[in-house]
Amino acid sequence: MQKEFVISIELFSDLLRVSTLAIIPEQKTIVLQKSWEAPNNRETQAVVSDLLRQAQKSLPPKTDFHLIINLHPGLATTIHSGTGIIRPENEKPITETELDQIIASALWKIFTTQRARAATILQIHPGESVLVDVEVLNILLDGHKVMNPVEFKARAAEVWCQETIAQKEIIELLVATVDAKKIVAINESAGQIARMVSGKYSQYVFAYCGTTQMTLYWISEDKITARQTINWGVHAYKAALMRELHLNDFEANEIISQYQNQNLSKKVQKEIHELLVGELAFFLNGLALQYHQKKFSAVYIYTEERPPVQINDRALLKRMEIPFAVHICNAQSISEKNKFAVQLEESEKKNKKQFDSALISVIAAYTRYPGANLKTIAQRRSRWLQA
Repeated sequence: MQKEFVISIELFSDLLRVSTLAIIPEQKTIVLQKSWEAPNNRETQAVVSDLLRQAQKSLPPKTDFHLIINLHPGLATTIHSGTGIIRPENEKPITETELDQIIASALWKIFTTQRARAATILQIHPGESVLVDVEVLNILLDGHKVMNPVEFKARAAEVWCQETIAQKEIIELLVATVDAKKIVAINESAGQIARMVSGKYSQYVFAYCGTTQMTLYWISEDKITARQTINWGVHAYKAALMRELHLNDFEANEIISQYQNQNLSKKVQKEIHELLVGELAFFLNGLALQYHQKKFSAVYIYTEERPPVQINDRALLKRMEIPFAVHICNAQSISEKNKFAVQLEESEKKNKKQFDSALISVIAAYTRYPGANLKTIAQRRSRWLQA
């Protein structure tokens, strides 16, 4: 069966990661092959180039591949918005060519109006932002939703879409490093996962937990309506141990590792657990305060790293009387929801968590355009952005 290959490039706040994945579309199977990491420093372009060379060398000779780029929330943001386009020749049916023109006009109109908002979120000047990816969510003709507008007559078309807006500097750097024609998607990783976890709740909060910061997304009817960043991340657990037990960074990491592997004495294990749960309670209290300001049914939490304690501990949630449901989401839950089988190369089993956001972005690409191959998706993206 035919295989498609993806090289995923991920930029985190303090880390660069490149991964290779093989996909068998007919079987909805994704094979996680290999992953490379390096610190995210000022030599981003050189490091990405080096990691990409390693990734390409790992693929079979003359293998065609495509690229998916995932950006940390500090580098990009996801905007949901819509706009109307008046058709001057409304007595004629819409053609494929006109539909492309309508979509392209709407996308750039939305970008023009939303650019300042995105720049505020990213804390940059509007001129330093750039539109890097789009997904059309709905098209309405004269107020009526249609699956395919071609051959319909209408006075006006209303286009609703998801746009990814990023820092221009980092995008120019990346585009100079890769073949832009191979790019299937450039995602704000957190915003994308936020929409992939939707389930039985029409209104919920998605919490993307990085190492030092957490970005909260308010979701209503599958649309991101608000975003907020707070200074709390997975490393807060380590900071709590360093503060309370007067440990250095190495010692705190070692204690957490011993705690997770249950290698400590019962007494020490309990003491460490209480300290870590105390830090978790601080975070949950913050969410509870948000709940009283903006009502929501549930919180979905995704972490870049494995946390040392279970965030949705039922006993703790009950004791704290948390008024909303708390769910942990990861690549496994999202792949199961979308009925994708996932295989992992034996040599990479200890690094399974490293593939999470890359795997989710591949699933998102295939579910966004069912039946399309990666080459078609890349061409469609390029056509809309260059129109």
